[in-house]
Amino acid sequence: MDRSGIKTLDTPMFPYRELPAGHIRLLWPYCDSGDALPREDLSYDLLSFPINSCPNYIALSYTWGTKKAVEAISIDGQDGLVQFNLYTFLQQHSKWLHSSLRGRPLLWVDAVCINQLDSEEKSRQLTMMGEIYMKARRTVIWLGEHDCGSSIAIDCWLRLADKARRQEQTSFSDVSQAEIEALDHLALRDYWHRVWVWQEVTTPNTPGEIWCGDKRIPLEDAVLANDAVRMLLLGSRRVTSLIPWLPKLQSMHELAQIRAAHTGAEGAIDKSILSGTEYWASLVSMLYTTRDLEATDARDRVYALFPIYKNICGRSPFKVDNGRLVEEIYIDASTFILEEEQDLRLLLLCNASSVPVSVNSWIPNFKNLDQPFEIFNVQGLFHASGSKPPQVDVRRRYVSIRGAIVDTVATTHPSLTHPSEQTSLFDTRYWQPKFADWFSSMAKFISKGQGDRKYNLHLQLSQAADK
Repeated sequence: MDRSGIKTLDTPMFPYRELPAGHIRLLWPYCDSGDALPREDLSYDLLSFPINSCPNYIALSYTWGTKKAVEAISIDGQDGLVQFNLYTFLQQHSKWLHSSLRGRPLLWVDAVCINQLDSEEKSRQLTMMGEIYMKARRTVIWLGEHDCGSSIAIDCWLRLADKARRQEQTSFSDVSQAEIEALDHLALRDYWHRVWVWQEVTTPNTPGEIWCGDKRIPLEDAVLANDAVRMLLLGSRRVTSLIPWLPKLQSMHELAQIRAAHTGAEGAIDKSILSGTEYWASLVSMLYTTRDLEATDARDRVYALFPIYKNICGRSPFKVDNGRLVEEIYIDASTFILEEEQDLRLLLLCNASSVPVSVNSWIPNFKNLDQPFEIFNVQGLFHASGSKPPQVDVRRRYVSIRGAIVDTVATTHPSLTHPSEQTSLFDTRYWQPKFADWFSSMAKFISKGQGDRKYNLHLQLSQAADK
């Protein structure tokens, strides 16, 4: 505890009581005796309820941010610190309660409702995460404070969603330059790029509402407006430096539809979206699909996918244990993929990171997967044996895969991996000689013993890439 009397991060931040199994804590805005509305100083009671018989509550989906907890709130009469982004939401929520006379709705906020210093409790709560969001009356998606024209962007979405509901087509005249810039900035917000929020916002049967500063829009309206912009861009075939379309929001909507289809959730499901199910059909597919999403804790790259996996595949891959090391969790994930899912595509990811996480070469670093080429989803890869599953054995951290010798590797070619983050994928000056060399090697292999075949009337096959 520091000299101000506010607890610091080496002790529990708030007065936590032991949480029984199957229970969650909820924040209840505190109000003085006789008042119907809560106080404005961000004071709360922290109450415990069985998850299966909770009163109505709102679940918050937000990013913690990288800044230390520096803003004070009061829980059960004791002051503690929270991160700035959460503090700004609680301020906005308090203003909304007073302006709308909404009473005192209960809130679930992970940073406060889970004792972050109790690894056993945290493991139990992480296991319940999908259920927590599924039983919420609503999920509030907090993008953060107003910034870079976010109010303009939300107002634009509201207008475009209204046009879409009236089945009116959107044209470029409906979107001003200021709105294009505002939507482009909105797509850059950290929220869309964090792995945990994807399982939160795509929870079946729980309606969502986006909050940004003092602006709000139902999630379904944001999806409608975003899709209207997407169709506008596709129809116009324009290439612009500013993109007023949020691809991450579109992908979240598609995942929500896939999860709803697998859980029998109510409501209309766009069956055309279900063609993307293969990207979420297994743990290794999920890890690859979400490779560009971020997590402060490397363990969350795996654990954050468990609620999604349970919806789609009907079970959790393995037990959540937040007290284990990152390497141990990645070994568990890799073992599950090889033995249970029998998916050898895991081996494609082993060299997809320049930062190894284990001395075992078959354990990918799931937090740093840098794979520029879409070979992961190539049909027929690792299917030489047809429908017969591979025989994989993982013992003492060694992997054995039974196979048959077909031929001997005569030669290899240097990898075509991306040289660095600075080199563009579209830099033809860099890639042309590399591909020319690769084609030349392939031509010599294909034409073994027959000389260099003619590619056309004027070129040898090994020279084709030069043209």
